Amino acid sequence: MKKLYWANASQQLRVAKADGKAIRSIRVGESDVLDDRTVDDFVRDVRRYIEISDARARDGFKEAQRRFVLRAEGIALKDAPIGGYPNRFFLPVAQWIEKHPTALMWMIVAALHLLGLGVLLIMWPILWRFAESYAAGETWMWMAVLYGFTILSSGLLLYEARLGRNPIALRVMAYGPIMSLYFVALGSEKFGLHLGEGPLRGIADSTPTLMKNLIFLTIASYVGKEIVRRRRLKAAYGERN
Repeated sequence: MKKLYWANASQQLRVAKADGKAIRSIRVGESDVLDDRTVDDFVRDVRRYIEISDARARDGFKEAQRRFVLRAEGIALKDAPIGGYPNRFFLPVAQWIEKHPTALMWMIVAALHLLGLGVLLIMWPILWRFAESYAAGETWMWMAVLYGFTILSSGLLLYEARLGRNPIALRVMAYGPIMSLYFVALGSEKFGLHLGEGPLRGIADSTPTLMKNLIFLTIASYVGKEIVRRRRLKAAYGERN
């Protein structure tokens, strides 16, 4: 007949297996012609079958439920809209997320940073007293360097989240140093953590140097990445870009 036909062998085999039968052939319908006019319907039916099969495998139906679903597949393949029936309540939310794929991550990170800023304000008095007691230099400078690095890192994290990136190393560096110092300061002031005055002074005195180096390394790292990005663009598209 010089025509191309198709059949869903998977569906026929699975229905037979659910009925306890072992079929030796696949039925090809006389109307199941595959050509330019029917290819869209063919793609739709295949997609619906895959969607139903994935749902069954994901939900882990029992044998009785499997048989029911296998019987319902024939109806669902013909009656269900492409992609299945939408949830009208959550559809606008899903559409908004699809249009703004990085916005949700950015909002979550922004909320966490707002919470982090509140925590930093709570930590301020204890860290100030710690620096006042053990740091050799000016207390305000000690605090400025420590909080400056934390705020810089937090801002970079927020910007990276807006672009859909989540650098783990920067996230650890943003709050790791200040949280470590806070627990040392809190332990020595409130809970009698006996590290000795020498070690506490050493920690306090080394903090500004460490923070300055981290600020420099962070800025240098991002400047270096931008230089590499621009070089790649120039190599690919020429000097005009």
